[in-house]
Amino acid sequence: MRFLTIISSTLRDTWEARHEPERSAALAEAFWRVVIVGAVLLTIGVAFYGGMRFLSVLSGGGPSSPLSGGGAGAALNRAELRATLDDFMLRKTQYESLKGNPPRIADPSK
Repeated sequence: MRFLTIISSTLRDTWEARHEPERSAALAEAFWRVVIVGAVLLTIGVAFYGGMRFLSVLSGGGPSSPLSGGGAGAALNRAELRATLDDFMLRKTQYESLKGNPPRIADPSK
């Protein structure tokens, strides 16, 4: 407990004399230490979370897993799929006809 009291009194004294160059250097060092520790903790947290999600996908964990295939939606509707493929074929045919017979558009710059 005495350790925390010493730290708080030192920080208070440093903050009160922050306009002095010696104290501003100590504040800058404390700031960078806090930033570095925060970045390290954030990196460790992100790596841990990513590792846990990766392992849950590998193990097929639960219904929320993308590999389980349950709950997201029904199977494909064959009629809608056929209609979509027919639309793509129609667009391809239209594109080929336009490529062979380009429309005559007057040049607006002339």
